[in-house]
Amino acid sequence: MFGSEIPLYEIEQARLSELSLREAANILARMLNSADRIKLILNLISLAYHQRSQVHVLGSIEIVALADLLRLDVNLLDPIYDLFEGSADSIVLPLELSEDAGGSIRNSMLWAANGDLKSSELELHFLMIENLVLVKNLGQGALQIADADVTRQMESEQYHIIKPGHRLISESRILDYKDLWQIYRQLHSLSSIDDYQQRAAQDSSIQHQEYFIERSGSLIGISTKAGEHSIARFFQKGQDWQLEAMYGGDLRLNMLPLQQSVSFGQNSDVISVHGRNYIVEPALGADRDSAFGK
Repeated sequence: MFGSEIPLYEIEQARLSELSLREAANILARMLNSADRIKLILNLISLAYHQRSQVHVLGSIEIVALADLLRLDVNLLDPIYDLFEGSADSIVLPLELSEDAGGSIRNSMLWAANGDLKSSELELHFLMIENLVLVKNLGQGALQIADADVTRQMESEQYHIIKPGHRLISESRILDYKDLWQIYRQLHSLSSIDDYQQRAAQDSSIQHQEYFIERSGSLIGISTKAGEHSIARFFQKGQDWQLEAMYGGDLRLNMLPLQQSVSFGQNSDVISVHGRNYIVEPALGADRDSAFGK
């Protein structure tokens, strides 16, 4: 959620140091801009809905208190809950793109009208949070979200939810929910949506037995081919996945230095690369390049 910028030892220190909700909120309010604070609340609500049995999360009353302490309008919470409960499919969020671009919490991506991922001529803004995908149309192009039964037009000024089974339809392309997550996870290595579609077409008939962690500067991703930036390898051993380091560097698994090949659990084990922490979502062995979760 925090762009994996927080070392595990600091997380452990925070876990052992109990702060009141007010103390924690005051710290976060100083550290985070308005866009970050909105995304933090979205992350907490998403955890509350989808992973309550796996992690300790704040209750609804605590989230209201935290939103107020973070100087957010608590009236924003009801529309967010409506999204998660399925009684709404869009929401207005007071989220400034300039703040989002300069924030500390990631969970977002921007596209240009022609599918360019590096352009400043922006068309779409996505929020990618846990299982939640929200998209806002910033341009003039006609965009639709469709499932097997219903097609709805994307109004500007609102973020529209895209669920599994939904497709995002523009004049030039159709992308589904899985495509959007794959593109988000591969942003470090893509310059356009066309790049992604070409790569997906090439890999569509291949069941990969190994993957490679790629590190380029501060960017981390997973590729199906080894390259000059490969630092570790996933490989299949029987029904299980193994992880091994390749070229040294500060690589850890669940806080322990990675010195030999070890069994690896997707969506549970934490990989630390030079102090940044990542979880791999269940995508190894799929028919497209995988990448790290948020």
